[in-house]
Amino acid sequence: HHDWFAGSIGILDSRAGSNFPHGLTKVTAEIAWPECGNPPKDPIEKEEYHASSAYTAYKTPYPLAEDLFLVSARRGGRGGKFVLLLMDPYGNRELVYEGTHNIWHAMPLKARPRPPVMADRVEWPDLAKPAAPRKPGILYSNNVTYGVPELARGEVKHVRVIQMDARTYSLWNRDSGFSGPRTSLVQTDGVRRILGTAPVGADGSVCFEVPSGQALHFQVLDGEYRALQTMRSFSGAMPGETRGCLGCHESHSKTPVSGKSMALRRVPEKLTPPPWGTRSLSYERMIQPLFDRNCGSCHQGKGKARKKLDLTLRPGLGPFKEPYVTLVGVDGHAHKQIRQGPGARIACPLPAENYRQSDPESYVTFRPKTYLALRSPLREIAASGKHHGVKMTGDDLRLLTAWLDANCTYRSDEDVRELADPDFPGIESLPIRPRTKTAPRIPRP
Repeated sequence: HHDWFAGSIGILDSRAGSNFPHGLTKVTAEIAWPECGNPPKDPIEKEEYHASSAYTAYKTPYPLAEDLFLVSARRGGRGGKFVLLLMDPYGNRELVYEGTHNIWHAMPLKARPRPPVMADRVEWPDLAKPAAPRKPGILYSNNVTYGVPELARGEVKHVRVIQMDARTYSLWNRDSGFSGPRTSLVQTDGVRRILGTAPVGADGSVCFEVPSGQALHFQVLDGEYRALQTMRSFSGAMPGETRGCLGCHESHSKTPVSGKSMALRRVPEKLTPPPWGTRSLSYERMIQPLFDRNCGSCHQGKGKARKKLDLTLRPGLGPFKEPYVTLVGVDGHAHKQIRQGPGARIACPLPAENYRQSDPESYVTFRPKTYLALRSPLREIAASGKHHGVKMTGDDLRLLTAWLDANCTYRSDEDVRELADPDFPGIESLPIRPRTKTAPRIPRP
C-alpha cells in the first residue's frame, strides 16, 4: 500500500479461499509482490508463463475474459513510462496504446442497460429545518453463534457494543508508535467507550438500536460479561438504517440463516449502559483506582508484596505509566514482550497482528476464548478469592473485565483533551493546525 507503482499481477479466486496463500495466484512470476516481497509459498497461475524483461511493474489490470485482461505496464526502472497492454496469464502481451504520459485505469466502454437502483435506506436530516435528534440505526443477527462451533448457543448471553471515537486531535509528531497522542501500548488505537449491552435470545438472536454515524464493533459475552469472541474490524449504521450480520463467523461469504428469529419478533432493544456510564475508558482515571482499592494494602506503600509486583502509579514507558506497562507487558508496535517477571502480561491483551510475517499460513482468524478477560490471569486473580482472600466483585469486577476486553486501552477522551495543544517552530505554516486541548468536537453524521 506504499509502493503502489511497483505491482505484480495476481488472480483472485474466492472459491479457493480468502486467506493467502489460498485464493491468490501470481501471473507475473518474475515480479515480486511490492513491499512485502515473495513469501515461502507463492503459487503461480500458469506454469507455462513466459516472462518479459521489457516490463518491470504492472498496475490497474482490468479483466476482459477468463484469460484476457488490459493492464498498464512500466518500461524500465523507476521513472519509466506506463503503457497499455492486452495480456493473458501465459505472458503473451500486445501493445494497445502508448501516450505522452502514463496510461492507467483503462477499461472498455459500451452501451448497456442501466442496472437496478436500490432505494436509499437512510433517513437523511432535512437541512432546511432546525436540527433534530439523529435517528438511531438498527442492527440484528438471527444467530450470533453461527459459523463458530466453539460457541454453544446458550453460552452467549449478551452483545457488547464498543464505539471508537473519531479522531479530531493530533500532536502532529508521534509520541509513540504510529500516532500521537497514542492511546494504547497494545496497538494503534483510538479512544474507546462502551455504549452498552443487548440481551441475546435463547436461539442466539439479537436486535438492538445503535447511535448512527459511529464506528462500532461488537463482542459476544458470557453470563459474567466476559468476551467469548471479539470483532476485529468496525461497522455502523446510518440514521434509520437497518443492517444484519451472520454472527461471529470466520468468513463474510457464509450463507445467512433463514427463518424469523425471536429477536426479530420484538421491538429492537435499547442498549443497557454499563454501571459507569458511556464515558470513554481511561486507565489512570478508572482502572488504577480498582487496584488502589482492592490491592493497595499489599502491593502499594509498605505492603509486603510490593517488591514482587508494585501496583503504585508511577513513570513507566513514554506516555504509559506503571503498573499498566507491566500488566500489558507487550509493545504491539514493536511486536515484542517488554516486561518479564511477576505480573508481566497478565492482562492477556489480544495481539494487534496474529501472525508471523515470514509465514502467511499463520495469518488466520483468532479462535474464540483465546485472549482478553476470559483468559486473563489478572481477572482470575482478582475474581477468584484464592489470592490471599482478595475478591473483586460487583461494579469493580465488571469494569476490570470490560477494560481487559477493550484490549487494555490507556487514554480516554478526557485524557487527550487535557494535553496542551502542540506548539513548535513552523506550526503556523501548516494548513490545519494540530490540536489536542482545543480539538473540535464534531457530531456525526
